[in-house]
Amino acid sequence: MLARLVVGRMDPQHIDCRSWVITDELVPGFVASSEPERMGLWMVDRRSGRALELTCWPDHETLDRARVEDAADRARLAELLGLQISASITAEVIGQRRPVGPEDGRAPRWARTTWVSGLTRDHHDLLRALHAQVKALDSPGFLGGCWVADYASGNGMGLSLWADAASMCASGFAVRGFRRHFRRTVPCTIGTVEEYQVIASVPPMGARTIDLAGEATDPAGAQPSSVLR
Repeated sequence: MLARLVVGRMDPQHIDCRSWVITDELVPGFVASSEPERMGLWMVDRRSGRALELTCWPDHETLDRARVEDAADRARLAELLGLQISASITAEVIGQRRPVGPEDGRAPRWARTTWVSGLTRDHHDLLRALHAQVKALDSPGFLGGCWVADYASGNGMGLSLWADAASMCASGFAVRGFRRHFRRTVPCTIGTVEEYQVIASVPPMGARTIDLAGEATDPAGAQPSSVLR
């Protein structure tokens, strides 16, 4: 499975009044043309205006076809959003986790990303083994996540999804512990750790959209784009 990451920035003052472009136009269009395996997440940092889109695809053929077919419409929607795109990355999905029990099926409201650099193809099996060890995030409010890696550039990202800001903040101690374990195990550099509100999500075989205004509270003490030291 492949992931496409689109990183950009928009005016924070326009997030609320322009989020309809994602929930009312971009997501319905994505769902209408989706195959069962496809999924998507659209996220923003309300303070900095940083925006992140993550979509998953079953193979290169499906991704490349969509990239060509959707190019004009995506350019139009980016203009409506006032979104300045800074990077578009295609990466391999190393692993995915879904919650079990009562958390399964809930729509995520918050996301945390951790970026790394210096990955190579030689790290692939090690990364898959480490991903299978992620037990610390199986806590109340955890709604799944994934790891992706672009071995051509050496960059990768870990993503976790949360039901609310409080659950995401409560996981901080366990996550920092696993991050230290990751740093000791994988010869790479851990970069920025970022937190986003999820505007909309499309799980496989369905769609959910979330009104951004429904929860505008920032995580207590969280920094939107802090550098891990």
